Amino acid sequence: MSSDSNLRSDTMCLLCGDRSLTHLGQFLPSLNCHLLCVKFASGILNRNVPPKDSEIVREVKRSRKLTCVYCRKKGASVGCNIKQCFRTFHLNCGIAKGSLNQHDKFVSYCPQHRPLPLLPPTPRPLCHLCSQPVTKDWVQCPSCTVGLHRVCQQERAGKGLICCPACQEGPSFTEEMNFFGIWFRNLNEETSFVSAAMGPPSATISYLSEELYTELTGVGEETQDLKPILVKNKFSPINNYLAMQKAPRINSHLHNISPAKLVKHLSPAKSNFSPAKQTSHVSDTSPHSSPLKNILEFVPRRSSRSSNSSSCSDVICDGSGSSRDSSPVQVKPFNLPKMARLTELK
Repeated sequence: MSSDSNLRSDTMCLLCGDRSLTHLGQFLPSLNCHLLCVKFASGILNRNVPPKDSEIVREVKRSRKLTCVYCRKKGASVGCNIKQCFRTFHLNCGIAKGSLNQHDKFVSYCPQHRPLPLLPPTPRPLCHLCSQPVTKDWVQCPSCTVGLHRVCQQERAGKGLICCPACQEGPSFTEEMNFFGIWFRNLNEETSFVSAAMGPPSATISYLSEELYTELTGVGEETQDLKPILVKNKFSPINNYLAMQKAPRINSHLHNISPAKLVKHLSPAKSNFSPAKQTSHVSDTSPHSSPLKNILEFVPRRSSRSSNSSSCSDVICDGSGSSRDSSPVQVKPFNLPKMARLTELK
């Protein structure tokens, strides 16, 4: 068991599946992932600090549902940056097939949508670094138009040199090289990122590695002893994720209800007490029988400025948002004209 677990931890990257790949950056023991695998994963948003265990669990579970378009295996964590393109692939598979990775934004383009440099002129110019004719895979300085092999420029950029080797121009040359996939390694930032992820893996990452190894090799189906043991902490990210997958839907009992009953079920409960309606049943002849009317008698009224003004002072809010006139309604009698006068008018 111990030898198997050592073998798994030594050969397993949770995102690309192979720890031995050195061109993907330094291996991070606390995450069981390569540096570039973490930074180019589409589901990890913050690339400045090492992700949390919950982010790694979510990204591994997401990528296990996607198939690489090149090796036809699960675990494709990188997607093409073109929104209309749905190709997903492993980072190492994409590099082998000609994808382009922009390291300043940590986005990737598939070979069908990658930006391509202009074709070199004829006769082909010589590389400024190795003095050999350039090929189709070349880069060019936007200021002095000197030609460079991509491999030669990448080797120079890996040492931290960001200026053009011919004219020593900096900002525009760096922007052009980043656009065409040259990786200018920021050694200070990379060192701080790697040092923060150099500790031992947590129980969640160890369980995730065991589970992924069991899924890839199928060892757990034959022998029960090699199956991963679940972490005892029920609040760990992996246990929370598994609980969410197994939990039933909260509103599953509402599927068989008719639409009318569903609207009635989801609508807020209506109160049977309405102060505005309740006051209409209060008897004026028995003032002591209504507690609400006893309370309204002690409410002070504001004096109106004129008798002909609006009855704002006589309107009292009953607390329910509606207003009520405290004074009784007085209906003036309509004096009909005399019949004699009506006849005279006719």
